[in-house]
Formats: sequence, C-alpha cells, structure tokens
Amino acid sequence: MISIIKSRWILWKKHWLANSLFLFLPVVATIITMTLFTNIQEDSKVPIAIVKKEDSPMADSLYEAAADLPYIRLFNLSEKEALIKLERHELDSVFVIDSGFAEKIKSGARNRLITGYSNHGSFAYTPIKEMLVSYVQTLTAQAKTYYTVDQMAGGKWTWEEVTEKISDIQTEQQLLETTFHLNSIAGNATNEERNRNLWEIWGYFMFISIFFLFDWQIKEKKTAILSRYAMMKYSYQQYVFFHTAVYTFMFVSICLLSAAMFHMLYEEKITFSLLWSMVMYTITLSLAASILSAVYRSVYVYYWTVLLISGVYLITSGVIIPTDGIVSAYPVISLVHPVYPLVQEKYFHPLVILFLGLFLVTQRKQKYF
Repeated sequence: MISIIKSRWILWKKHWLANSLFLFLPVVATIITMTLFTNIQEDSKVPIAIVKKEDSPMADSLYEAAADLPYIRLFNLSEKEALIKLERHELDSVFVIDSGFAEKIKSGARNRLITGYSNHGSFAYTPIKEMLVSYVQTLTAQAKTYYTVDQMAGGKWTWEEVTEKISDIQTEQQLLETTFHLNSIAGNATNEERNRNLWEIWGYFMFISIFFLFDWQIKEKKTAILSRYAMMKYSYQQYVFFHTAVYTFMFVSICLLSAAMFHMLYEEKITFSLLWSMVMYTITLSLAASILSAVYRSVYVYYWTVLLISGVYLITSGVIIPTDGIVSAYPVISLVHPVYPLVQEKYFHPLVILFLGLFLVTQRKQKYF
C-alpha cells in the first residue's frame, strides 16, 4: 500500500496545481459562493430611511418592526439628511414619525401619524407604507383594548401591563401559525435553510472535484502505460482498487476540513450524523466516478459527460430551484440522488451498495494484458 501511495504522489506532483485546485474546490468554492450570495443579499436590499422626531417606546417599536423586514436596509437619519439622500436617489423612500406619535395613538387618532416621501424612482414606497400603516393599526387596536380593559377593571391595569399582555398573546398565536419560506439563499433564510443550502452547494462542488480528479483512471489506460502493469506485483484490478481507496481517503480528509471550516465560519454544528453522511456521500461519489471513468477511453468525452451529469445534478439538487414539492410527489428522487441523504444526514444510502457492486463487476471485467 505504501508503494501505491508513493507512486500516486509522484504522478500527483506532475500536475500538482490542477490537482490541488480540484482537491480543495469543495471548501474554497463553497465559501466563495456563500460570501457572494451574502453580499448580493445585502446589496439587493432597498435603502429606506425612517426619521424619528420623538423618542418613545411606540416609535422605537415601529422602527424595529421595519428593521425586521428582510428586503430593506434601514437608516436612522435626520429629516434634512434623509431628504437630501432621497433627492440624490441614494434612498428609495423616507418615512417620518411625527412628534406626538405615541400620544396620538393613545388618543385613538389615525391621521397624520407618519409622513412619507418618495421620488419617481421609488418602487418600495407602497409596500413599506402599507406595512407601517398595518403596524400603526395594531398599535391603535392595542390602545382601544387598553381603554376597554381600563373601563372594565376600573383603572387596575396600567398601559404598559395591558400592552405587554397583548404582545404575549400575539406571540403565542404566531407560534401556532405556519410560516412558509422560499428555499433561497438571497432571501431571509432561517439557520436551518441556510445550512441546507450550504451542504447542497458543498455537495455539488464535491461532485465536481471527485469526478474530475478520477480522470487518472482514463489517462493511465494509455497503450504506452499498459505494458508497465505487467511488471508490478499488483494486478491492474488491484492497482485501481488501491488507488481508488487512496483518493477516497483524500476526499474524506476534505470532508473533515470542510466541516471544521464551516463550523468556524458559519457556526455549523459538527455531529456524528453529519460527518458520517459526508463520508457516505464521498464514498458513493468515488465509487460512481471510478465506474464511469472505467467505461471511457477518451478523457475529453469523459469531461463532457461529467459536465452533463453535473448539470442534471445541479438542477435536481435544489441549489437553483426548490425541489421539495417534486421530491414529496416523487420520493424516488431522494433514493437516486446522492445529495438528499447528505442534507438529511442519513446514515445509509442504497446507492452505496449499488455502486459498490458495479465497481467490483467493472474491475473484474477489465483485462488489459
């Protein structure tokens, strides 16, 4: 086995740059992709300014409600500065919380609470305005509730106690509601969705890395090289088997490196189920790549085939378009696509047995001398 590793190291050094790039592609490309999408998400947010002319809990809560919107980038500016930026088209729209906002809410007033400004290029003005109006209506409803409770209880409850109780009830009701999220990195993805996207992207680049690095099996089937196998103490089948094991071990090492890097950068939890699913995913792809490369004699035809398969892989993996509905309707997809056990952190995938059987059959049928 040591001689196999030494011979592979000699061959590896001849093309060390290309081999190293493909070997570390899953880690580097995934980090770059996640960073790129994060920057796109931040740059795609609509710049909005909210001017607070009074400092009150109600005004602060309205500002925080706007800040929680995933598609806007909120600025807290003075009215003069905000309007100047609006004229320069540096802001999409400006909303001013007028003085006396809290007192008007408590008195039941609904008009002249917020002043909005926009320009001819504003496209988020209307939805933001509707959101703010909706939140103001919630505050006025709380005010009405307070006065009703106050009349019934004879002043036993304070404003803060009533509004806090209303907020608690609303929070409990929201926990019972079902929230639908787009399976998109550019959206306001939850941690679970972000982690799923992370492993889908990593799985795709690992696919590219494994299949392109397994071109050695085609390159070493050239006529000028085949005669050398007769001089070795290993048969050609043993040679392929041991080298496949060496490459698989290298890819498993990349799995561990990836898990460590993603833990540091994205606070991804490292669990046994995650590591095991990564190892099984790597073994599955290594066997598949060895089987595919054993069929081809032209490395260029092999590359084009890998690119075609990777395109199908990318479309059906859920990286570009959500596939949850398709997978639910056709569960067989999760059985034939290697990325789903990885994302779901399953311990076993039937493709491993299938590819292992095909790998053994393929090696037995290869006779070169």
